[in-house]
Amino acid sequence: MNRPQVSQRIINVFAEIVDKQDAKGLAKYGRSIDDAVDEEYDWNEMVVEECADAFKYLVRQNMKLSKQYQKVL
Repeated sequence: MNRPQVSQRIINVFAEIVDKQDAKGLAKYGRSIDDAVDEEYDWNEMVVEECADAFKYLVRQNMKLSKQYQKVL
């Protein structure tokens, strides 16, 4: 499939991030997500926790951009 350039770039960036997160998880937990024991994790709770962190990061980034924008004005 011949993807549009921007779509392919997004996929490449996403793949790099996933690879880094996989390496980070392997270093931290000593196993990949494939080897994780379901009984040891509440996957839904983990998603909620990660989303909460992501939201905090987005708000913080917006605050940073707002400061930069105000300096330009």
